[in-house]
Amino acid sequence: TFTGGNQSMIMGPSGLLVSTTTNTPRIEYDATGNCLGLLMEASRTNLWLRSQEASDAQWVKLRSSVSANTVAAPDGTTTADTIVEDGSAAATHLIRQDLNVTSGTTYTATFWVKAAGRTQVSFQFGSENACFAFEAGLFTLSGAGTAATLSGSPLATSIQAFPNGWYRCRVSATAAATALAGLRVFLAEGGTTTYNGDSASGVYFWGAQFEAGAFASSYIPTTTGSVARTADSCIRTLGSEFSATAGTVVVAGRASGGQDAAAGNIVWNISDTTDNERIRFVRPASSNIARHFVTDGGVGQCNFDETFTNSTAFKHAAAFQLNDFAASFNGGAAQTDAAGTLPTVTTLGLGEFGVGAQQMNGNILRFDYWPT
Repeated sequence: TFTGGNQSMIMGPSGLLVSTTTNTPRIEYDATGNCLGLLMEASRTNLWLRSQEASDAQWVKLRSSVSANTVAAPDGTTTADTIVEDGSAAATHLIRQDLNVTSGTTYTATFWVKAAGRTQVSFQFGSENACFAFEAGLFTLSGAGTAATLSGSPLATSIQAFPNGWYRCRVSATAAATALAGLRVFLAEGGTTTYNGDSASGVYFWGAQFEAGAFASSYIPTTTGSVARTADSCIRTLGSEFSATAGTVVVAGRASGGQDAAAGNIVWNISDTTDNERIRFVRPASSNIARHFVTDGGVGQCNFDETFTNSTAFKHAAAFQLNDFAASFNGGAAQTDAAGTLPTVTTLGLGEFGVGAQQMNGNILRFDYWPT
């Protein structure tokens, strides 16, 4: 039973972003058409308004102008806008949309851009109301794209190349105050945001997203208000196909682009929907550990740790029966444990706990189970 997946866009097989359908599994691809598998994400909210309408008054223009719907966007529709600098000398050229943030919360800003005379852009968390400390990234829009820190100490900066010259740029930072924060997208030239404008150069811009979280999630379009994506849930009630005495699982997938501190990322979980009876493969909260473990009666029976790498494909195999546990990660030597009992279980959660929580925030390409 799959629920969730609403209000978002993911990469389809043809190299274009596609809208997802509520309560329909989201099968995601990379930019070259390779299938990444089932996308499982926690709930997120795009806080920026008019995410595809930089020409709207919601976006303040400073020494720049925006023309609406000028070129094809990453979804193939003619909805991308053009940001053009004015002729001001030794000045910055930008658009901004400020938002209220909460102290101690990490936020991630993303947007798609394409060169239109300027081949660099920057995003900056401003210092208004002491919310941030000028954490800014600098992005170069050529080749595979490059991302670097321009100022401050952002938690992360990254860039991802998409077809037709588009790039998705990302910067993450943690708010230091609860107040209205300055959030700016700059045109840049020669590694700086202060330069002589020529009244003609700029970039194409589309798909702005500002979300609470330490990494970027799938794109959530907005118009007049913020929009939330429902958390994904993929659950199977176990039947006669499941053996209570022995089993083997093989899973292949792709780890998320990062991790929030509040909860672990579960790849698969066979349990009674509690923590007392479970067989699980998970990335625990605030770690890069890939952990397979078994719990019976609230007591751990085996525990095998490996290392996850963000945004990277992985394979994992696990076998379990009374007094015989084994697991291998990415083809490495098997870890084993010759003592332990099996839990009494009822439910499989794929990419989550089995109760609609602790989503993987990544992809599952393959999941195989054998009752032996």
